[in-house]
Amino acid sequence: MSIENQIFNHYREQQAKIQESIKLLEEHGYIVQKEEETRPIYRTKYIKQEIRRLKSKLVGNLKADTQTQREIDVMESLLCI
Repeated sequence: MSIENQIFNHYREQQAKIQESIKLLEEHGYIVQKEEETRPIYRTKYIKQEIRRLKSKLVGNLKADTQTQREIDVMESLLCI
């Protein structure tokens, strides 16, 4: 049984829009996380995880690997900030 009134209905609509947006962003390669997950310890953990993911994408193709290496360099520079 769900509660029906304007406030709950608005909340459900907002949550549906948020979930649609998250799904769209993730389908296009973005990583979505809540703001409280961006504290320094989470940020460092995320950056290291992303570097490992990017390094696993290196395939030996100069053109493809050049862009991936740039992304790795950017992520590694974020660890120094």
